[in-house]
Amino acid sequence: MRVVIHPDRGVVVTVPAAGRRGWADPERHVQAFLIEREPWLLRHLERQATERSALAAPGGLT
Repeated sequence: MRVVIHPDRGVVVTVPAAGRRGWADPERHVQAFLIEREPWLLRHLERQATERSALAAPGGLT
């Protein structure tokens, strides 16, 4: 499983093919993983939002 925090798409999760051992029900794995790491994910999403706001503000990059 791979989790990426994309600036435009948000949290993107890719999983192995369903035929791979242990991945017949990927939603269960993904949900457990994201719940366990929710504080980490939220912290990074908030940081991205703050950076995006700073860039959009008058003066942008300083």
